[in-house]
Amino acid sequence: MFNRTFKLTTLAIATSLLAACGGGGSSSSTPAAPTINGLAVDGPLAGATVTFTECNNATTTTKSDGTFTFPQGCTSSPVTITGGIDTATDLPFTGEIKAPKRTSNEQNTIVVSPITTLIQASIAAGATPEQATQQIATALNLTGKDLLSIDPMKDQEVYAKTVAVQQMVEQIQTVVASLGGSTTQADLNTVAFSALQAALSTAPASENTLTSTATITAAISATVEAVKEDLPAETAANLANVQTNLAALSAEVIATNVQSVETAIQNVPAATFSQGTESIKTVTQTAVVEAKESIAAEKIVTALAPVLTQAPAQVEESLKAISTAVANPEAPTSGTAITNAITQIETVVPAGTITPTVTDAVQNANSFYTDYLELNGFSVQGTSQPITALNASLINPIQVPSLNNLLVGITSQGTYATTANPIAAAAALHISTGTKTLTISANKLNLNFSAGTLTAATIPAGTEIKVDSTINSLKTTFTVNAEQNVLSNGKIALNTTTLGSLSASLATQLNSFSLKGDTVTVTAVIKATPVIAINNGNPAVAPKYTLGTTDGFGLSAKFKVTQ
Repeated sequence: MFNRTFKLTTLAIATSLLAACGGGGSSSSTPAAPTINGLAVDGPLAGATVTFTECNNATTTTKSDGTFTFPQGCTSSPVTITGGIDTATDLPFTGEIKAPKRTSNEQNTIVVSPITTLIQASIAAGATPEQATQQIATALNLTGKDLLSIDPMKDQEVYAKTVAVQQMVEQIQTVVASLGGSTTQADLNTVAFSALQAALSTAPASENTLTSTATITAAISATVEAVKEDLPAETAANLANVQTNLAALSAEVIATNVQSVETAIQNVPAATFSQGTESIKTVTQTAVVEAKESIAAEKIVTALAPVLTQAPAQVEESLKAISTAVANPEAPTSGTAITNAITQIETVVPAGTITPTVTDAVQNANSFYTDYLELNGFSVQGTSQPITALNASLINPIQVPSLNNLLVGITSQGTYATTANPIAAAAALHISTGTKTLTISANKLNLNFSAGTLTAATIPAGTEIKVDSTINSLKTTFTVNAEQNVLSNGKIALNTTTLGSLSASLATQLNSFSLKGDTVTVTAVIKATPVIAINNGNPAVAPKYTLGTTDGFGLSAKFKVTQ
């Protein structure tokens, strides 16, 4: 239902863009159209792709401060922004934010943020732009502010709500994804924004509607309803129970997480806030990053998923008690409350539903996983590029002679350190210059580890390889006839060289995909049952990306190809 292909849209050359958007053919007597500037903010988003969705999907890229300029002729187009890096946290931005179309004579800066995305969702639900803006401003206690033009980095109240809204959407995505459905992250993002907008539009006025458990419960319920056709059969068959119980289990954890972000920003001294992004980041980065990387809600939902189909009358109060305890791990009674709640649940669910492993996972919900795979970065032309370098490259691309020898590093931790049987995965690689793209995906990839080191990476016989590209001659789908080794120097070779070895007929055609002189965005995704992490000193769940039909954990970077 929701599986759709996610691509970075291509950037047309200037003359085509002007023609497509109505910018060509003007006479010298025609006054020049006003220059309209934009600003992309979760924190300021640098190196993000801006798509003008009603202007032939023309694109541009945000600058280091999150600003961009609308192409002439595209100034009335709605805007969608993806990718880049949040300069207030130094984390990749993997969501999608939008801003509605504006009248062509407006010359204010057009802000694109999680708040304007809520406004766009309200417009999509039938409100006028004026009604939508007023509705969201009222719900967020921001009345009297022009939310479509105000720079959040210059208004502390607006910035606090901006980051809180994005955190709320990310948390809703996480808990609904933990139900095990097939909805992609890209589509969950859209659904979660719409669900949150609907919940806010009907919520009674309160001091902080955004973090009330009633708002969160309504948003979770609406998100689950929207993706019900993608859920596992047993979950879908007990949908009402799951909606109620999922909210009971996660609402308090989410509320606390979102509130911590909002409070951290609200508590910045006014003098510090007025000094700009770097000063704000110094004070808030730790709290915001901790919230964004929190795995507590995901862990308890995954652990207690078999309980969610039960009648709420039997388990809802116990699930709420667990949520409250996990949200307050420092409280002296938290451990006891979790034990008592799980004991109560055990009396009403089938024997074996709650195992010692489940109890352990809930008790340690605020600690990182002990068993996981870890993405270590890219290796290009024999030079390793760690996670920190990849994140930095989203603003300042790494110069490389070519991408012909691109490898993905991965290690294993805990019970996955040594594997008798291979870990089954799927993988995809996306390469985009803006004017041309190439996506390679494999629906099967077997990984073996010994003492944490990758010792085998193979594409087994019967694997479907799909190649999609803006170059028509490269588009193809084929099945691998014999097992293919893709291990190179202890890393996974997910690159055009591998594809050429899988299909000799494509090898020469790939030569037409020249990258010389281009700035190239490279995203690699692994989809596997183990949790996949990255490590910048402390492990954190890797960013999630959607590439074609592969929705999983990944790495993204930008390279400037010199030869």
